[in-house]
Amino acid sequence: MRNSKKAMAPYVSWVLLLSFAAALSAFMFAWMTTQVEISTSTIEERTDTATCDDISVSVDEACQNTQTLNINVTNVRLLTVNGLKFRFFDLYDNTELRSINITIRPGDTQTIEVIKQGTLKQAEIIPFTKQDDKIITCTVSMTTLENIQIC
Repeated sequence: MRNSKKAMAPYVSWVLLLSFAAALSAFMFAWMTTQVEISTSTIEERTDTATCDDISVSVDEACQNTQTLNINVTNVRLLTVNGLKFRFFDLYDNTELRSINITIRPGDTQTIEVIKQGTLKQAEIIPFTKQDDKIITCTVSMTTLENIQIC
């Protein structure tokens, strides 16, 4: 009778080990599926070239102080700009990201004040628009500012 109890222990440990591996596999499959869906939707939003051909901004004036970047932005294409994403590079090549929601209709100019830190060496401005409840970021329409004057 004693030997039969000892003989069951290896089988129980194998069953527990396999069930743990199956549960871990199911969790990893669910997590990977979610990550792929998120990545796919992000790629779709960034590769809408037909929309990005009709959205672009130009910067008429730009100056900075230690806390803000002041710019005049004009929408020079056919679609409404629903917001701007900023990528700032300071004197030490540190990167700072900002995003603002602003509506700029075609041909309109807006004066924008963006909060930042330090003195900028370079700023990249990426317009985005909304269509069918999707945000379409147009990196191909990016505007780059260099040698930004002090206000």
